[in-house]
Parts: sequence; C-alpha cells; structure tokens
Amino acid sequence: MQKAPNSAPGADRITIRMVRVADPGALVFTRFYRVCLSRKWVPLQWKQSVCKLLYKDGDKERLANWRPIALEPVLQRVLSAVVASRVTNWARANGLISLEAQKGFQPADGTSEHNFVMEVAIQEARRTNAQLAIS
Repeated sequence: MQKAPNSAPGADRITIRMVRVADPGALVFTRFYRVCLSRKWVPLQWKQSVCKLLYKDGDKERLANWRPIALEPVLQRVLSAVVASRVTNWARANGLISLEAQKGFQPADGTSEHNFVMEVAIQEARRTNAQLAIS
C-alpha cells in the first residue's frame, strides 16, 4: 500500500490515502486480500468501474480534446498490482519472461532502449533513402 500512488477514486470514492490512514500497516487489508485469493473471490463492486472524461487541451467543445479513463475501486487496483507483481516475479524466476525481448511493463526503463533503436533505424532509413517497416 505504501508504494501505491494516490490516484483518483473509483465509484466507491475511496482513495489510497484513506486506506493508508485506516490501516497504516496494511494488516487488515493484507488478511482480506489473502482471503480473496484463497477463495478465488472478490466483491462484486470491485468488478465495476466508472468511466470519466479527462480534458486534455484545446477547445473543450471538441470531443478529440477529451480522454476517457476507467476508474476501478482502489482496493481492487491494489489487489491487481499485488497479483501482477507475484505473477511477474514467478515468471522471471522460472525463465518465462525474456528480459532481452520484453522491455515494456518491467521495473527497468527498457522502453527507452527500444525507442532509441527505432529512432536509429528511422534515421538510417532516411539517410539512405531506404524503406523501413516497423510493427
């Protein structure tokens, strides 16, 4: 819970800050999460999200200047992060994730490396007037 950013609340209007105040050591929520995982169950409310439009910039009358975002309940987001972390650690420990090929969604900033390689390829294609296909 300490690592979780204080993001916008979901439909339940609970923020991570509220959770930290209510359970500073995360003992109650840890126990509850363990029950959820062992029973393969989560509260029905956690399966619902609220979609909000966030204004980016420009003319507020243009729909293109707004970005939709789905806000899930904070407690569900924290549980999802815990499960994702456990699965990632397990996959790494068992050699199922290639750190050479998988750069995004990793603790290190590997996407910067891929962006650099792509930029070099684009520059080289421009310099030599060659075709370049990127997917």
